[in-house]
Amino acid sequence: YTTYRELPFLYVQDHGIVQGIMDLLAVKGNEAIIVDYKTTRATPEGLIKRYREQLRLYAQAIPGYTVRTYIYSTVHNALIEVSF
Repeated sequence: YTTYRELPFLYVQDHGIVQGIMDLLAVKGNEAIIVDYKTTRATPEGLIKRYREQLRLYAQAIPGYTVRTYIYSTVHNALIEVSF
């Protein structure tokens, strides 16, 4: 994998422009993995509920890839898969 940290992105969505910074993007072939680091004190289920839309937007910013998204919770020291 080729990894990118703190990767800024900008893309046009139906209702406006989406801008952000991906904590970690790893790319290999047509596969991309996005990891967003969180320090929020919530259950894994609560983290998914709270940040699913953010990760969905990140995934949309890299069209043409099969994307898997994760939250890395520093509170739980765990990688949590987020699916749409």
